[in-house]
Amino acid sequence: MIAARIARLFLRFPMRQMEDAHAEQVIAAYTSDLSSFPLWAVDAAILSLLREPRAFPPSSPEVRARTEKTVAWAHFESRDIARVLKADVSPPPDPAARERTNRLIEEVVAELKRKNTQRMPRHG
Repeated sequence: MIAARIARLFLRFPMRQMEDAHAEQVIAAYTSDLSSFPLWAVDAAILSLLREPRAFPPSSPEVRARTEKTVAWAHFESRDIARVLKADVSPPPDPAARERTNRLIEEVVAELKRKNTQRMPRHG
């Protein structure tokens, strides 16, 4: 799959005649350099490189660097997702603790309302 993409990449550039065996070696080298990446990333990197004005096909290190840049966000997101999935989870509070907390909140709100009405100036 990657080999076909590299072959199409090379077809976009005028090149000197190359023996089939040499062309296969060049494509195999690119394919080897890119084999650890998903195809969507290779496609995006090649498309990005083709949008730039150039007289010669990009080198294998150029394609690899652009592919790495293309998937960088996915690696960061994957790392963040793994952190979330491995994070310690606090158990939910038991119903009695929740009720105590709600009661305390209600008491604080009532006290604040009481104090607020005592401080309000009287007009009249």
